[in-house]
Amino acid sequence: MRLEDRQEPYTGYTIQYIYGVDGIIGFHIGDIYYYYQKNLQGDVVELIRYVPSHDDKQLVATYVYDAWGNHKVLNPDGTENTDSSFIGNKNPIRYRSYYYDVETGLYYLKTRYYDPRTGRFISPDSADYLDPSMISGMNLYAYCLNNPVMYSDEFGQMPEWAKWIVGGLAVAGLVVATVLTCGVAGAGAATVGAAMLTGGIVSGGINAIDQLSDGVEFDFMELAIATLSGTAYGAVIGLTGGSGVWAVTGKFAVAGGTSLLNSWNDNAEIGETIKSLGVNLLFSGIAQGAGYLAGKYAPQLMSKIIPKNPNHLLTMGDIGSVLWNIPAVKTGGIRLVSGIFGSIINDF
Repeated sequence: MRLEDRQEPYTGYTIQYIYGVDGIIGFHIGDIYYYYQKNLQGDVVELIRYVPSHDDKQLVATYVYDAWGNHKVLNPDGTENTDSSFIGNKNPIRYRSYYYDVETGLYYLKTRYYDPRTGRFISPDSADYLDPSMISGMNLYAYCLNNPVMYSDEFGQMPEWAKWIVGGLAVAGLVVATVLTCGVAGAGAATVGAAMLTGGIVSGGINAIDQLSDGVEFDFMELAIATLSGTAYGAVIGLTGGSGVWAVTGKFAVAGGTSLLNSWNDNAEIGETIKSLGVNLLFSGIAQGAGYLAGKYAPQLMSKIIPKNPNHLLTMGDIGSVLWNIPAVKTGGIRLVSGIFGSIINDF
């Protein structure tokens, strides 16, 4: 636990903030402690007063928000309280655990101020974050790519999902760089890296096409989950060769993890989450069985039904067998088929 003193200009006294492993968790003034109750998005929804000498805990204030951070401060009975001396109004940590400036009505996000009334920052972001490929990518004043329900922006620079993608690309780039510079990883890293990149690109591409074809609002978190899933699947293929106990276990783990992440992203109820998990694990088993049969019998079957080329040197089956044994090709093919059948299942 970490403590931080701050002199708040509108209170006239010092507030000592309390930090835990998940960030700020409360504050205390003198001998009275106040702790935050937060929702899953990090909004402070309740303020609990605790007096250690009396071991007394009491709800003293609650907060309600819209998607953009406009909010009201309420008494425990649900009535609004606008009195500046009320502890609920003195507490500046509110929406997404951002610091709220009561004098200006703006949130301080470490590098910029955000105005919830307009849903925009009051100053532009760095030009480094311009992204012409996205509809909102050219607006340097936009908050969370105009999607505050799914994203947060603690530092006023980019939504959290973008950091995950950047981190994933950095890892993939490190693998590729190691191979290209003849690092210690050698050919093994090349195989794993190629499989990861192929899986991520194919899976992310399928998801993007699927979303665009549906004509609904584009969900970047869903895209990130699909890309992460494909990358993880590629890692399993690259590390295990796509067969064996560890390969089967890894594929089931990726399928289950992807299902749970998608359910979380959709705010699904527990029943729907379990149902989706079961369907995805079942489909993973079917896909693995089909992949095994295809890898074992497809090249021989192609050799019989497709005639040899004029030079009688290679058959199409031979070519198919060689291609199928390349992890990147195998990963891309399996993810392509999985994506198509996954979309069909989701439609039901």
